[in-house]
Amino acid sequence: MKFGILGAAHGHIASFAASMIKKGHTFVGIYDPVKKRTESYVTRFSVPVFDSPEDLLKTGAEVIGTSAVNNTKIDVYELCESYGAHVIADKPVVTDYEQYERLKKIIERGRIQIGLLLTLRFSPPYVRLKSLIDEGALGDLLSFEFHNPHNLNPSAREDWHFSNTENGGLIIDLIIHCADLLNWYVGDVKDPVYSATKRKTVLPEKETFFDYADVYMQTQEGITAFFKTGWLMPECASASGYRVVVSGSKGTAVIDNGTLKVCCNGRPFEEVSCPSVAEDPTADFLLGIEGKERLITHEAILKATKMTLDMDKAARIIKNC
Repeated sequence: MKFGILGAAHGHIASFAASMIKKGHTFVGIYDPVKKRTESYVTRFSVPVFDSPEDLLKTGAEVIGTSAVNNTKIDVYELCESYGAHVIADKPVVTDYEQYERLKKIIERGRIQIGLLLTLRFSPPYVRLKSLIDEGALGDLLSFEFHNPHNLNPSAREDWHFSNTENGGLIIDLIIHCADLLNWYVGDVKDPVYSATKRKTVLPEKETFFDYADVYMQTQEGITAFFKTGWLMPECASASGYRVVVSGSKGTAVIDNGTLKVCCNGRPFEEVSCPSVAEDPTADFLLGIEGKERLITHEAILKATKMTLDMDKAARIIKNC
């Protein structure tokens, strides 16, 4: 199939291009309103830069990847739908409720597939943890903790990153991975209750930028979850420090920077081997185009996205600068 990129405001979408090429598909070109964003793709993949989204779509591209500025992605989906091109996006898929309703309508019309690069679904320790939960190794699930701090590196980021309107904010932008994991591990989370906080402690000149957030959630079934994220990870640390803790009636599992350890009744914490995972979000997305069952379904994308929107709506704002 022919594929292209419409919007390259974040480098994550390069993984989509690399995966498509590896599978034998043809990269026809790239468009972004800021030409500088396309330079690394031209160098790496030797593809042309188009002057408009329509010019790229007129090549007959059947699949589009996008990491456009977050609040403009919905426009990309609707344009691609008019050309019959399927779209996979870097997170977040939308940034507010109005865009969410537009996305739902695209999915309900059923003309194209929508995908989201929820990469943790294909990361070995998270896949192995899913199997342990399904096997009942941890017993009845009681609580989850998700920690995903990030480096800010403000000088390396474009202005849109610091705009709550354009970016969506750190709950919508960063917690989406963890919200999806919770849904995947637990199943159908019905009518959760949230208590949340967004704090601003740095960059007073960026008025709508918040750098820390935490969310406490309780499900109707009594499972609790705590989400903690932010842009305050020390610059000397690694790019991100994901940590997940799952507690059950029979044991506890911890993922810390890619290592899974489990402690069950009668056994201390032990590292668990995690087999490699052959596929990735792009391969899973292509299954949907072929009419086959996907792991990351439209329902899963909508559910995780709605959770983050509701978390953000519930957040109390605290400004320290």
